[in-house]
Amino acid sequence: MRVLANAIIIGVLLALGAALFWGVGDFLIQKTTRHLGDWETLFLISLTGSIIIAPFVYSSLGAALSNRSDLFLLLFIGAVQFTEALINFEAYKRGKIAVIEPVLSLEIPIVAVLSLIFIGEALAPIEYILIIALMFGIMLVSIKSYYLTKFDRLEKGILLGVASGTILGISSFVIGFGSRVTNPLVVIWFISINITVYTAIYLAYTERLHKLIRDTRKRPLLILSTGLFDNGAWLAYAAATVLLPITIAVALSENFIIVAALLGLVVAKERILSHQKIGLAIAVVCTIILAYLVKGI
Repeated sequence: MRVLANAIIIGVLLALGAALFWGVGDFLIQKTTRHLGDWETLFLISLTGSIIIAPFVYSSLGAALSNRSDLFLLLFIGAVQFTEALINFEAYKRGKIAVIEPVLSLEIPIVAVLSLIFIGEALAPIEYILIIALMFGIMLVSIKSYYLTKFDRLEKGILLGVASGTILGISSFVIGFGSRVTNPLVVIWFISINITVYTAIYLAYTERLHKLIRDTRKRPLLILSTGLFDNGAWLAYAAATVLLPITIAVALSENFIIVAALLGLVVAKERILSHQKIGLAIAVVCTIILAYLVKGI
């Protein structure tokens, strides 16, 4: 029983760690895509993951690749994540983080539905209530007063944000499911190597590799930091889904939106408005209670 409790605590910490890494990672991704482009940023992040994780999965690849069902699942996960990443990066490039981030919380109900349908993973009613309240708090934190009063037009990137949140929900579920079938390191490495190949072919075909090499030399620290934070987030999340219900792991890691908002406060010197303070309080309280309840599973 103590071993199970410790595993759940580790899962909660991993999910919250993923939130921290994603919050910083998304902030860096927006900067990187505006300097380099969508395909270039995706290639560099995936290449970083492929290189760093490779030594840790070498001994496990044979078993994963020799099983036809596992291989098909990994290929499917890679394709879904590739599609989601491209749409997500384009949304960040066209829009504002404050507009895009709230929409990404769509992934939580999508993951909850998929988890219930495909693996029969149901939560207690109080947990669903807390997750809904957490989503509400996160949205309050990331929405500024300007966006509460301007409904005459859609903000740039908002439709891409909706598409990204939807596909992100599918991606988060299949990554969690795949991590249980194989292991988190294999899943994230396979995603990275697949996307590296896809993007390298496209960049070579469009003759953009030479320019990418030149641009990479100008901002090595930004590019390396982006790759480390984004891959670290996915690894932490994938590991959390093995120890926690996938919906809970997603809900806790969704706090990356709060991290991104706080980065805006610190880096861009933005002011936290009254409704954002309320949202922050709601999100923090719900996260603490949800983590406490999960501990008692």
